[in-house]
Amino acid sequence: MKRACAWPAALLAVAIALLPLSALSAETPTRITVGSKAFTESVILAEVLRHLARHAGAEAVHQRQLGGTRVVWNALLSGDIDAYPEYTGTLLREILAGENLRTQAEPQQALAARGVRMTDSLGFTNSYAIGVKQSLARQLDLRRISDLKSHPELVFGFGNEFMNRADGWPGLQQHYHLPQQSVRGLDHDLAYRGIDAGTLQVIDLYATDAEIEYYKLLALEDDLDYFPVYDAVIVYRADLEQRAPEVVAQFQRLAGAIDEVAMSRMNARVKLHAQPDSVVAGIKTSAVINVGTATLGALIGAGGYGQPILTGIRLDDISLILQGAVPAALLALLVQGLFETVERGLLPKSLRLQAEQKNPVA
Repeated sequence: MKRACAWPAALLAVAIALLPLSALSAETPTRITVGSKAFTESVILAEVLRHLARHAGAEAVHQRQLGGTRVVWNALLSGDIDAYPEYTGTLLREILAGENLRTQAEPQQALAARGVRMTDSLGFTNSYAIGVKQSLARQLDLRRISDLKSHPELVFGFGNEFMNRADGWPGLQQHYHLPQQSVRGLDHDLAYRGIDAGTLQVIDLYATDAEIEYYKLLALEDDLDYFPVYDAVIVYRADLEQRAPEVVAQFQRLAGAIDEVAMSRMNARVKLHAQPDSVVAGIKTSAVINVGTATLGALIGAGGYGQPILTGIRLDDISLILQGAVPAALLALLVQGLFETVERGLLPKSLRLQAEQKNPVA
């Protein structure tokens, strides 16, 4: 989700349904900054918060995909953002890990000491899980995380954040005494593609990920209860209750408003809208890079447009340099233009309209 995408109607319905008729204020709006982590669900929920804040009379902006948990949490503490979506398990095991909190109620006090408040659960849980292909589970009779102990040959691939989290791979390996040594850290979305291609066999999952059904994955039973409960909540700065009480009231009304089925569907819709755009963009970038790489082929005697460029450089002859540089540049622009035409043809109309609104032609 590196680029803007059209938010599904269900997402906006959640926000609009919670708005009172007198939400808008005639006073000078308070500026509210919402943040999100670098994954789809966090961005969706933060976008809901932005819409709620705007309709409560605030001037709201969304700082998208700021990074992992620590980056977004620190942004909240420093005042760079006012609120973001979080999960109770992450609060217990990662953010407040050093405080030995045992229950779901205890984080409230620890957060208050830091000038932070937390809403009640939004209505769904998005727990970590360990997943394998359903076909591999049948082949090796894998049903529980403990079953992985008998298969040290399996290749594990986890999201980069999971590799280092207090509730991630180091603790999981120790808790289950897993023998696997071939463990890779990579982008979470790439892990799904890796398990589909067969280069990975075990990955970390988010329970509401649309990819679980799409790639026919099985979430193994956490039979030794390693993972805590990850109820979705909103954390926000305590001073927001004085600066924008109407906004806080709207955030609080989200409690219990979204169930796991609805969240999973929103995740799927957003990723479905974004997929053609990201795939074509990747191919386009690769093609343009290949033009440049082919030009450099002259360095190893492959000729092409790079040959007159190199010769011109050696002879300090501008005309020779331009003989190679101009055609190479035109070829790169031609490739770029062709792929942008294809991209516009594949991109859903709603996304094209949004992009045009954000980037109007002068």
